[in-house]
Amino acid sequence: KGGVLNYIYNLLIKIMYNKADNIVAVSQLLANSLIMDYGIKKEKITVIYNPYDINEINMLANEEIEPTYADFLKNSNSIVSVGRLEHQKGYWHLIKSFKIVSDSIPNAKLIIIGEGQQKTRIVDLIHKLNIEKRVLMLGYQDNPFKFIKRSDVYVQTSLFEGFPNALVEAMACNKPVISTDCKSGPREILYKNSDLNNVAREIEYADYGILVPPLNDREDWSTNIEVCDKVLAQAITQVLNDNNIKIDYGNKAFERTKEFDYVRCRQKFAEIIE
Repeated sequence: KGGVLNYIYNLLIKIMYNKADNIVAVSQLLANSLIMDYGIKKEKITVIYNPYDINEINMLANEEIEPTYADFLKNSNSIVSVGRLEHQKGYWHLIKSFKIVSDSIPNAKLIIIGEGQQKTRIVDLIHKLNIEKRVLMLGYQDNPFKFIKRSDVYVQTSLFEGFPNALVEAMACNKPVISTDCKSGPREILYKNSDLNNVAREIEYADYGILVPPLNDREDWSTNIEVCDKVLAQAITQVLNDNNIKIDYGNKAFERTKEFDYVRCRQKFAEIIE
């Protein structure tokens, strides 16, 4: 963002990184940035995604949930989202989209897991839209996976990301996922191969999940519904109303997470070292 320290830091990256035997980037987009923005030699860079313990996630996902929460989810079409309650996660869009969904699907429920500075604003908006009986704010949970497992679809409304861990973890729970096509991570995760410079202009049924166009990053805590909210609501409604989509994308999502398994990650690092 400018300044002497930033200049020195960027200069050191350009000089020192090229002296390394190998550089591991956690995403292709980051690798591209190293090449284009810092002049790092392409042949030195290997992309290895963040690793996840898929077996542990599945073990935790099978734990029982408290009776109160089980009753809330009973006989419902449920949506779940996990993340800090901060600007980055765009939760005002999720709440407004859910309002549209709940108007057309009477038994729709929404679970939000996480804590943050915007909690009060989120709760106020839920009350303004008169959907408080359909939304469960769980706060921080040591084991969010058991709630994801018992929901129908995972939704991520981030305005920007580095590499969205919660999205991959939801996929490991064998659940269909819907994400904004924000920078960076979602497109790279949900497509086998895609031009990372592309940006969704409508609902995209990707290889391993569903992408919706980026959301407006200007906060609006009124009851005003934007076009992007309607598009997100349409994607959610389509998944909830179609069991074939839920099953198909749930299976595809789980299959994709094998690319992020600890065993495969360790093998790739071993190959680099050897």
